[in-house]
Amino acid sequence: MKKSKHKNTDQDYLHVVEFSQGKPNEISFNVLGKKSSASAGPEKKGFWARLRRKNKGSYEGFGASMALGSGENPALKDALSRDTSSESGVSRETTTNAPSGKARGKHAQPAQKRFGRQTEEAPFLPNASGFSAEAYAEISRRQKQRSRSRLISILLVVLVIAVLATFAGMWLYQEYEKNRTNRELIEQACDYIEESDQTLVAIDEFFAQPFADDTISRAEQLQSQIPHALELLENAKKYAVRADEAIEGSTTDKEAAQSAYNTIVSRETMLDVASKKLAVDIDAKKAMDDLALVEKSIDDAQYLLAQAATTVQQTSPETVAQSTEWLTEAQTTLQNAQTALNEAAELFPQGDFSLYGDYLAKRLEEINFGLLSNEAILIQDRKTAEKNNDLYNKADSASVELAQKFPETFAQPLVDAYAQASADLDNQLTQLRNDVGRYDSFLREYLGNETQES
Repeated sequence: MKKSKHKNTDQDYLHVVEFSQGKPNEISFNVLGKKSSASAGPEKKGFWARLRRKNKGSYEGFGASMALGSGENPALKDALSRDTSSESGVSRETTTNAPSGKARGKHAQPAQKRFGRQTEEAPFLPNASGFSAEAYAEISRRQKQRSRSRLISILLVVLVIAVLATFAGMWLYQEYEKNRTNRELIEQACDYIEESDQTLVAIDEFFAQPFADDTISRAEQLQSQIPHALELLENAKKYAVRADEAIEGSTTDKEAAQSAYNTIVSRETMLDVASKKLAVDIDAKKAMDDLALVEKSIDDAQYLLAQAATTVQQTSPETVAQSTEWLTEAQTTLQNAQTALNEAAELFPQGDFSLYGDYLAKRLEEINFGLLSNEAILIQDRKTAEKNNDLYNKADSASVELAQKFPETFAQPLVDAYAQASADLDNQLTQLRNDVGRYDSFLREYLGNETQES
């Protein structure tokens, strides 16, 4: 009977049963005995003992998901096969020593403990999460793959950012170089402007000073400098145009280039207007000199006429000759004055010099009557002499009346004509100076050079 039980124990096998009630992934280990009708009683008692042993020795630390949903776990099956062989040895020993099924039941507890110790020494079991080695390896492989994917994604993002940053840096550098180049063009234009301003400053100083003996020479010298100043401004304009054409996005740079161009154009216009004003000043100085000659000639002629009239009061060949000499000299003087007055009138046709013209004409008429009277005295033609003398006196009275109408400033007609001729030019220069000052102020702020002079 013991032998039979030993053989039957060698044929024992282990089943893995998956319970589907309540816990779908829970595993239960059942050790089944040999299905023999002859030993139904003892074997049934051993079955329940083993069932109780299974309940006491189940792997409590593995969790609810130790069994795979479908299929077999090769690693687990191999481990349990070794446990079954060990249990078979235990069963044979128990059968030999125990005479009855009740004894077998008593030895079930030690066998269960040895089963538990044997299971703990198994070289390979599923991990704590309930996955097999192959599943765990697959999970690890996928985790590594995901890690590599994330790493590649991160590297790609970093690469894209680096490329974008590189292009952005290159674009910013190009913009910086472009802006610096544009700024240098504007600065070069301003250098030419500053050099040309030497002429403009000298012209402004000239206009602020009164007329003097060197007015004409200084004005002509400044006129000779204007072409060079215009050439400098033309060079400045080229740089300003290049800068304006090169600037695309920056509003400030664009405005600076346009301000440079506008101030150049304003300066060119200033030089053109200043050249006209210099010409007016030259003409005014010439006309002023002519009027000064007229005034002096009138005074000189007045003195000569007075001397001639005093001398001829005592008629004699000598006194008449002396009177005639003085009258002739006065005549020449007034004729020269009349020529100078005509020149002044040509220089400033808008000037009213008619009073001086009438005076000179009347004085020359007076002198002519005096000369005729002296001639009549020399030939002792008293009637003719007295007639011409009366006409002489009437002309003298008329001349005096005209002289009384002279302005306090003898050159006043010229002053008025000069103001009329230069008024529009002065207004243009004032407006242009204001424009230049506004443009230059923006350029100084743009270039950060507050010492630049307009």
